[in-house]
Amino acid sequence: MSTGHTPMYTSAVSTLVRA
Repeated sequence: MSTGHTPMYTSAVSTLVRA
């Protein structure tokens, strides 16, 4: 995972990881 990408992408990934 690359940090510092698009806010939307990070948000989606964060939600999936949290789920």
